[in-house]
Amino acid sequence: MLFVASLPGYDQVLMEDTRKNRMIESIELFAEIANNEIFKVRYLIVLYIWYKSTYPTPQETPIFLFLNKKDLFESMLRVRGLETTFPDYKGHLHIPNLGYLTLYFYSILFLGDNSYMESLQYLIKRFEAVSKNPAKPVEVYDISTRVRKDVKDAWEKVKKHLVESNKKIIADAEREKRKRARRLAKEAKKNSSASLPITNDVEAG
Repeated sequence: MLFVASLPGYDQVLMEDTRKNRMIESIELFAEIANNEIFKVRYLIVLYIWYKSTYPTPQETPIFLFLNKKDLFESMLRVRGLETTFPDYKGHLHIPNLGYLTLYFYSILFLGDNSYMESLQYLIKRFEAVSKNPAKPVEVYDISTRVRKDVKDAWEKVKKHLVESNKKIIADAEREKRKRARRLAKEAKKNSSASLPITNDVEAG
């Protein structure tokens, strides 16, 4: 299951409901989807030409969380910290009543990247906290979709994770595919051999 949330949403509201914060709505929606019964048992369906097989496995569906627009998120933090939406957050030092440029340079000199990482880790924990299966960790990637490398690297990690966690299923499917191919080849050869005498009799007549 792949869920995408916008990091700048911590300081934005929904268009359809200006009383609702976007980040809070994303966390609530994530909880609703991640804990849905449909993701508690995974059915991997492997499709081939002339072949279809279902492999049920009693494992939890992996959950991938993409936190998007990290570049905009980082710049917004220099003006308004997470505490504007999450009062319990104390990691980012926000100084009120300062002009934008003053606060911008102050944040660069004294906060650096720590404000971004601390804010990001806080949001990750908020998402993880609503998942009711602590034994199944949420795979999190902070990205900017405008940066192709971000998307490519994150997607490669997702694919690697899926391949690693499904090695046995993939191997079983490949074996079944080869067995079916050999069986079809034998049947085709047998049918071809059986039809030869009939063809010869027709030509001789």
